[in-house]
Amino acid sequence: MSKIAIFCHGVPNLDSNQPNADTLMHAKKLSTSGHEVKIISIYNEIYQSDETQEYYKKFNENENNIQIIIIHPLLNSYFKKISNRVILKLYPNLIDKELIKQRDKILNEFKPDLVINFFERAIELNRSIKIKKINFLSIPLDLIEILRFKLNLKMLLTFSFLNSLIFIISYKLRFKYLVNDAKINFISCPQSYDVYKKRKINNLRFFFPLNRIKPRNFAKNNQLLMIGNLKSTFVIDALKHLNDELVFEIEKLKEEFNLSIIIVGKFENEKYKYKNLLNKDWIKFKGWVDDVNHYFKDSLALFVPSKYKLSVRTKILDAFSSGLPVITYKANNFDKELFKNNENIICADNSDELILGLRNILVNKDFRSHISKNSFRTYNKKIYVEKTIDQNINLIENNL
Repeated sequence: MSKIAIFCHGVPNLDSNQPNADTLMHAKKLSTSGHEVKIISIYNEIYQSDETQEYYKKFNENENNIQIIIIHPLLNSYFKKISNRVILKLYPNLIDKELIKQRDKILNEFKPDLVINFFERAIELNRSIKIKKINFLSIPLDLIEILRFKLNLKMLLTFSFLNSLIFIISYKLRFKYLVNDAKINFISCPQSYDVYKKRKINNLRFFFPLNRIKPRNFAKNNQLLMIGNLKSTFVIDALKHLNDELVFEIEKLKEEFNLSIIIVGKFENEKYKYKNLLNKDWIKFKGWVDDVNHYFKDSLALFVPSKYKLSVRTKILDAFSSGLPVITYKANNFDKELFKNNENIICADNSDELILGLRNILVNKDFRSHISKNSFRTYNKKIYVEKTIDQNINLIENNL
């Protein structure tokens, strides 16, 4: 049995966002394989709710071979709460001495054989430790920053532009030196894989993000589901596109088929940026929900109207795992061998094709059934979660 320390940022929870779900699923699998696992969560006390603390407490009481330990990057006086919000806004991956002190105490007591870093903040924290490391990489953060500017050109006139420009340059220069000593650098996005390869990142391995959605029966209503953090660059783009280009044509379908759109995602106050959408009684902002299975089960299709091509849309994989038809743009087809237009997914070239695909799903039950069955079949034959995670665990164990 080996000792494995897993570092992550946020709450490792199967009902949380995809990165945190991936963290916990790998931890549970390693624990089941007989390893002693500690999850070290880098979590700022400023944003930690009573519910989060209760979750950690119950988790540690119920899990035998896994323990979650929280380390806090900043102290908690009222004055520092205010100043720290400003600092974290400017430097979200800031690593301070207090955080390093807490990390060193855990590593010295636990003495792990391997450290696994889930994403950039954990990678940054552990850049100098002399223990074997495996990293899980996200989308290159400089590309996300550049995309933010494309979506909001007004940022060019603000102080945040200069701050972001410094971040983009330093990130590209430093990142290779942060990750190239790792035994494996896992990445779940083919496009990002290609970018990292060009940037000479070593030991890259591709994996599919892990699914949490249960199989479903056909919905009895004409409800489209949109899902994602409303502060996410990709969701902002999707909502902007819905508001600017699609809402008029979809409203026609609403009158004909009693269509509705349910938007599920964190930071519900962000919805007020989309007043035109708020005024539509057939568009509902649900905010954060504890369990998305209910919405997958009750929806006609997953609607992903973003044209930006940066990463694997894990929500699309979730939909495939439940047989929920997906309507999106070709920009989101990250694997042309896997996803076939009008066979297991609807991938449109433009807005007119997107609306046509939506109409076909509404009108033609046989076509809807065809897409649903083929997407579910594709997931089970080629993406299935147990196969994916077993492959990851085998690679991890080979490096112990």
